[in-house]
This record gives sequence, C-alpha cells and structure tokens, in this order.
Amino acid sequence: MPAPAVTARILLLLALAAAPLPGVMAAAPAAPAPGAPAQAAAAGDPPAVLVIGGRDILTLRASPSLRPPRERVEAARRHLFEAYERNKAGQLSVKTRPGAAQVYYDGRLMFAVVEGDVDLANGETPEEQANLAVERLRQVVDEIEERRDPRALLTGAGLAVAASLLWFLLLRGILGLDRRAGTWVARRAADHAGKVKLAGVRVLDEANVLRFVRMLVRAVAWGAVLVTSFLWLNAVLTALPHTRPWGERLTGVLLEVLATIGQGFLDALPGLIFVVVIVVIASGALLLNLCIQYFQKLRDTFPTAVLAVGFGVGLLIAGGIYERKLRHVLPKLKDWQ
Repeated sequence: MPAPAVTARILLLLALAAAPLPGVMAAAPAAPAPGAPAQAAAAGDPPAVLVIGGRDILTLRASPSLRPPRERVEAARRHLFEAYERNKAGQLSVKTRPGAAQVYYDGRLMFAVVEGDVDLANGETPEEQANLAVERLRQVVDEIEERRDPRALLTGAGLAVAASLLWFLLLRGILGLDRRAGTWVARRAADHAGKVKLAGVRVLDEANVLRFVRMLVRAVAWGAVLVTSFLWLNAVLTALPHTRPWGERLTGVLLEVLATIGQGFLDALPGLIFVVVIVVIASGALLLNLCIQYFQKLRDTFPTAVLAVGFGVGLLIAGGIYERKLRHVLPKLKDWQ
C-alpha cells in the first residue's frame, strides 16, 4: 500500500476516535454556573428564629451571601453575647441601608434584616422589624439586670406569694359557694319542676331535675376554678423575671384562643340568626295551625251563633277588666300632669 494512502487512513481513524458520540453528547449535563447549587440549597432552607432570654427576637428567612437563616441566627446570637459580655451597659441602635436595616451594639454590627426576611405584601419593612427586635433585646437586657437585683427578686416573690394567697381564698370561696348555692338552686329547681303538671300528672321528675341542676352548677364552679387557676399561674409567672417570658407567652395563647372563638362566633352569627328566624316563623305557623284546628273543633261542636256570643262575652269581660285598671291609672296621670 502506498505511503500516502496509509497516512490518510491513519488520520481518518484518529479523527473518528476523537469525535464525540451523538448520544453521549446529548446526555452530558452542562457545567453548572458558579454558585447555582448553593443558591438552590439556600432557597429551600427553613426560617430560623432568634431566641434570647426565652423571647422570640426576630425571624430570619432570607439567605443573603449564601448564608442560610440558621447560620445567620447563630452568628447573631454569638455576636450579641460577646458584645454584652464586653460591655453590659452598651447601646443598641439601627442603621438603614438600601434594602436592609442593620442592628448595632456599641457601634459593632450584630445582624442585618433584609427584604427577604419581612413580609413586604403586608407592609412590613426591614427597618420596622429591626426596631422591633431592638425593643425586645432591650427588654431582655432589663430582665437580665432584674434577675441580678435582690430587691427586684424580692418584689417579684412577694407579688407571687400575694397572688397565690388570693388564688387560694378564691378557690375556697368558689368550692364553698358550689356546695351551698348549688344545693339551694337544685332544690328550688326541683320544687318548681314538681309543680309542672299536665292533666294532673307531673311532667318532670324531681330527682332527675335535682341531679341535672346540681351537675350544671358544679360544671360552672369547676369552670370558674380553671379560669382562676389560669390567671393565678399567669400572674405568678409574670411576677418573676426568670419566668416572665413564659407568662407573657401563656397570655398570648389565651388571647389567641379567645380571638379564635370570637371570630368563629362572628362567622356563625348570620347562620344562627337565620336559624332563629326560621324557628320563630315555624313556631308561629304551628301555633296558628293549632288555633285553627281548635276553632274548627269548637265550630263542629257548638253552633256558630253560640261561638259568636261567647266571643263577644269574652271581649266584654276583658274590656271591663281593663276599664277597672284605667280607673286607677287615670287619676294618677292627672295628678302627674
């Protein structure tokens, strides 16, 4: 074989070996842009709450500079503790930057709040949330100083003891009232139930009425005990600086429950009014139907003339009764004039 032909064949084989296969070229992924995997991971990071002294200071949601919220919270907590240990009388301040607000302690940056940390749709701003965080941090600092003050601790302990004594007295009063007033109310209800008769037959059983009313009064008393105990626990936790955040959180839970119940009642109010209107209309229609049936039976039993005379006599009797009443009322009206 001539040398040029061999050389050409070798070059052709080398070119085919160096060329990429079609399927492999299509399946190979493109090289990721720098920072793309980190941004995708940061987008799925959950929010983190900065908690200091038992209080929720701030919730961080964004990941600026590829720092997840949890890492930002840990760094902020570390910076705040170190700055407070250096100077316990330091000053907190807020500086605003385009799209962010920075919190400083004695001129040193502690953490920043960016637009991704706030709910812009509801009108929140980084500056507003930073100022709120500063207020909470100042409250934490005041509580830390109060924990070290013997006079403040004695005052809180005294308030807790006073609240406990008041709770004990109220508890005894509620239980005593349950025993005495509950028995009296149940007996009165049973006596009235025994007087309810239909054709000479008692409609309600006195023993069942007595038991039901007694259980109802006891349920109300225990409800009052639970409410009083809740208020006592809240007062004791709030009086002591070490447990004050728990007391305030307990108050927030109670207010949230009451708000939920109130909102549910307001949402159900139109439906309840509709049901009441339907019941009133149905009751009126039933009463009218009973009256018509009653007069129909009377008409079948007595002649129409007798019914007319009886109706007229009834009107005369009613007029005579009202006339006597007016005789006593009219002179008083004249004297009043």
